[in-house]
Amino acid sequence: MTRGKNKRISVLAMLASVSLLLTGCWDRLEINDIAIVMAVAVDKEENGNFRVSIEVPLASQLGGAKGGGGGTGGSKAYYIDSETGPTFVQAYTKLQDRMSRRLKFGHYRVIIIGDEAAKHGVGGIFDVITRKPENRLTSYMIVAEGTGEELMKAQPKLERFSGEAIREIVKQGDLISSNVKDTALSMSHLGSDPVLPFMAVKKLKEKGNKESQEIEWLGYAQFHGEKMVDVMRRQAAVGLSWLKNNIKPGTVIANLEHSEDLIFNVLRSQTTVTPSLNQDRVEFDVNIDTRITLSENRTKEDLTNRQVLAKARKMAADQIRAQVDEAIKKIQNTGADSADFGLKVFRQNPRAWKAIENEWSEMLKKAEFRVHIKVDITEFGLISENIVRG
Repeated sequence: MTRGKNKRISVLAMLASVSLLLTGCWDRLEINDIAIVMAVAVDKEENGNFRVSIEVPLASQLGGAKGGGGGTGGSKAYYIDSETGPTFVQAYTKLQDRMSRRLKFGHYRVIIIGDEAAKHGVGGIFDVITRKPENRLTSYMIVAEGTGEELMKAQPKLERFSGEAIREIVKQGDLISSNVKDTALSMSHLGSDPVLPFMAVKKLKEKGNKESQEIEWLGYAQFHGEKMVDVMRRQAAVGLSWLKNNIKPGTVIANLEHSEDLIFNVLRSQTTVTPSLNQDRVEFDVNIDTRITLSENRTKEDLTNRQVLAKARKMAADQIRAQVDEAIKKIQNTGADSADFGLKVFRQNPRAWKAIENEWSEMLKKAEFRVHIKVDITEFGLISENIVRG
């Protein structure tokens, strides 16, 4: 009996001593002690310093139903602050030093880069992101016309936070993907340069001469390596989407009698780019096969008529070709391979690519492009003419 009792005491003593070694939640952070960052903006100051801005939701303003946007229904639901420093990390450290809560970057939606910072290069941003495991590679990257801080301070009506509005615009699927992972891969791939959505603040007039601030997509910031070199605006931006096989859905305009007579929506599209090397030059055959459907007819023409239909096909193909030509012109002017043409050469002939890799930017400027467009028009609707026209 005594022996069993002594054994039980020994086991209990051992368990008690082991429990002293358990650390418990020594590094826990209570929700009241952290500030969750929703968006980050990076700008370049005139003196060469970085300006880092953050958007943080205010928990006290998030409960209950309030007006949309930052200031439509009472107090703002977010707080924006910024700080400068010679490096990204030093600017962030200054911010943290005067924050009553610990900044947490595990949930931010977007990284906004001011155009001046983008022109100086974004390589340093990737160095910071990849060194901290809490940073998300699925966060979207965009370039702001002007400063990223100004774009962050916009007050869109449909979303409570500007960072959330930017994320929703980018992720809809109409734009070329631009998250951190995709951008980094594009910078590291052979024969490929990244493009990022280019956005600005759109000021709108309301009743009583009040102004509202929405966020507008203007096109794509074109990068050569890690530096922004140009902007592809609407026409060229749509052309780039055709080249990258990313039209989903889009709008095609055909001019029969006057400007913008027929409006079509893209149902499907397939683009194939075939490179060929001829001694010291490279040629590309771009084949676009698309099916479109009539969305609006501002003419008196009947598209069931074969001659009219053939003319509409030609006009639609001409508009697509003009968009593609504009994108190619931008690419050749800068030497930035925004459509991954070099990557296609590498995949077709790795050995030949090895010989021209270092000269690719100059070769791309002199490359010859043959663009072939095939348009199929279907689904004119239930009627062939406007119902109010006799």
